Amino acid sequence: MNIFGIAFSPSDVWLLRIAGALSVIVIGSVVRRATIRFIAKRKSHAQNIADCLTPFMDAIANIHLGEHNHIFIMRSFFRDQEEAIAIFQSKLPAKTALRLKDPWNQYKTYYELKAKDHVHAQFATISEPELNALHDQLTKLMKAIKKT
Repeated sequence: MNIFGIAFSPSDVWLLRIAGALSVIVIGSVVRRATIRFIAKRKSHAQNIADCLTPFMDAIANIHLGEHNHIFIMRSFFRDQEEAIAIFQSKLPAKTALRLKDPWNQYKTYYELKAKDHVHAQFATISEPELNALHDQLTKLMKAIKKT
């Protein structure tokens, strides 16, 4: 058999076929392994996001129930939220964690201004504007978490 002016014996053609088949198998296995690793990494990141969002979603659920005022909600969930953010940031690359720092600092400042030392105000009346402001702060932070 002649290919591009080169004469190949039948045994050479057989070896070329085997080499071609082996190269297809090797390339396929490399692509499969890379795909499996990518999917596993993506699933673990999605699970980390879900774990981080849980205390924030609990706070929003309490806002929608309307049974407590904003100070009670913030004081009840802030420690869990702080812990969830710390764990989530430790699992992120440094550059991505920096993008999450500003929204968290804004929420932390909001907490310190509105609820940190206001123990007596936990029993105050429920204020719709304050609950809406807390809801806005939480949704901003949750959007930043989801963008990571």
